[in-house]
Amino acid sequence: MIVLSKYPESGKITENKKVRIKIIKGYYLFYSFDMEKLSVIGFCDMRRDPNFVESIIIKKI
Repeated sequence: MIVLSKYPESGKITENKKVRIKIIKGYYLFYSFDMEKLSVIGFCDMRRDPNFVESIIIKKI
């Protein structure tokens, strides 16, 4: 997580330009960030369909 805090732009952009996705040890981490903070939006197992998970998380924002 230290690398993500230093390089928040390293995650892949999702359909919602404010939300990014990063793979961390077999899990999808959905997050957003600005100049002051990094916020975790969702975290799920990679065995789930990432498009399904992304659609649920993006709709909640």
